[in-house]
Amino acid sequence: MAQVLAEARARLDAGKPLEALRQLPWHLEALPDELRAQALDIQAGSEAALGRTMDAIKTWHILYTARISPEHSAHARRSIQAMLRGLPPGDIRALKQRARNPATLHWLNDAQPDADHPERSFRRLTGPGSVKELPQGVYPEHVAVILPLSGRYGNLAEAVLRGVKASHRDLASSQRPQLSIYDMGEPPESAWQKYQEAVEAGAEIIIGPLTREAAAQFTERPSLPVPLLLLNQPGDDFTSTAQVIQFALKPEHETAQVAHLAYTRGHRRAAIMAPRSSLGDRLASAFNHQFTQQGGHVISVQHYAPAATDFQVLLRRILARNVDMLFLVASPEQARMIQPQLRYLHAGHLPVYATSHLFEVQNRHEQDPDLEGIIFPEMPAMLSRQGAQGDDRRLLHGNPAWPHLVAMGIDAFTLIPELDRLQRDPQATHTGLTGHLSLDSQGRLVREFDWAHFRNGRPAPLQAHQDGS
Repeated sequence: MAQVLAEARARLDAGKPLEALRQLPWHLEALPDELRAQALDIQAGSEAALGRTMDAIKTWHILYTARISPEHSAHARRSIQAMLRGLPPGDIRALKQRARNPATLHWLNDAQPDADHPERSFRRLTGPGSVKELPQGVYPEHVAVILPLSGRYGNLAEAVLRGVKASHRDLASSQRPQLSIYDMGEPPESAWQKYQEAVEAGAEIIIGPLTREAAAQFTERPSLPVPLLLLNQPGDDFTSTAQVIQFALKPEHETAQVAHLAYTRGHRRAAIMAPRSSLGDRLASAFNHQFTQQGGHVISVQHYAPAATDFQVLLRRILARNVDMLFLVASPEQARMIQPQLRYLHAGHLPVYATSHLFEVQNRHEQDPDLEGIIFPEMPAMLSRQGAQGDDRRLLHGNPAWPHLVAMGIDAFTLIPELDRLQRDPQATHTGLTGHLSLDSQGRLVREFDWAHFRNGRPAPLQAHQDGS
């Protein structure tokens, strides 16, 4: 491929731009970064030589926002500026009248500011009438992603980005939008700066940021010029606007559905067993709130040390209270010790509900007899078996440490053309890899899970209406 690009460059330098374009491969996005940068520069240079100024701006802008290297971004910026400096003022005015893409207008206005709007800043793209609506059934031309790819959240962000890129690649080339990726680092306040950069670069919808603190940077901004799909929930008191959608994988939401299912299946006297930790306290509180709100009673709450291996004292206390179910917050290792000890105490008949924390997706095809009977919710993609090869390929290829976040990235990108429909129709749903998704009145995506229980050591589908006794 390097030789092909060298030949294309030679044709461009020889004043044969059309031949240079014909020499380039069709799918530049499949090339390694350095070769892709060279190909984009040759394409843009050829388009400029052919007088296709708008196409050249768009191509160099792709290189400018691709973040392949600071040198390539700087070269793309200088190339656009040099090309536009060589045009008569009348030509630039004509191009500005034809331009529809905000990024193209940005470059043209940099070259020739309007007399009544000399500022060339973010404010230019956020004034009255500049607010973009959610895409309606199609992908826009330009999607941006803001993630903390460097810093302590880097591994989590990379998992989300992996999903976004997988979903982007799966689109037909004619439907595939430009994808710009912004690394916001660790400081939460940099999320707003990157949002402004993405808007100035012409993004028509923005995915991210990921952490709760970064998402909170948008809570006091009543109006945003470009729709934002947050990958977290800033807080229960945050009210979204039509421009802001919240997509979170909060374990409290999962726990509330466990409590709802348990009550629906006839349980009224529950016990809770959770580790003595921040997560354990949060999930125990979430279950207690939802279960009692529906009319159930939490009879016993027992906390164990995270490193504990003997749970019989706590289990005896629970069993002495005549409960009809146990909500268990546990890792796979802890659950493998607790459930056999419950059977040892002749209480194997007690229904046990848990969160998806106890299910190891990577080992889902292996037998796990110590978890026998436990009921838990999970993302549809994690439980699917028939016809799941595509999901397996995207979620588990390379044995990623965070498959749930890969699924979140896939769904975040896939949701883009669906968000307007979900916002207009409260009854509408979208079946994604993370769940069956709908949008509530607060702009929050609500996930309905699939249900399973361990049967013969493997997860098997569970009907929500199935008798819980």
